[in-house]
Amino acid sequence: MNYAFITGASKGIGRAIAIELAQRNNNLLLTARSEDLLKALAADIQREYEVTVQFKACDLTDSEVPAELSKWCRSNEYSVSALY
Repeated sequence: MNYAFITGASKGIGRAIAIELAQRNNNLLLTARSEDLLKALAADIQREYEVTVQFKACDLTDSEVPAELSKWCRSNEYSVSALY
């Protein structure tokens, strides 16, 4: 299953991109610092657009996080087709 990966997805432009991609029937991987906001957004998008949404709360300013996100994708066999 292919996913679009959206950083900063909990609010603002990232949230708008996530909703737009879900409207276009894309499965989503979401990341941002706020787990509560991500959880709520993922639930709303799945209910409204019937796409698969996975999320992981993290802070991309931490230099180790990109490697953690890569490992998360590999270990869950998420195929990323686009990065936003």
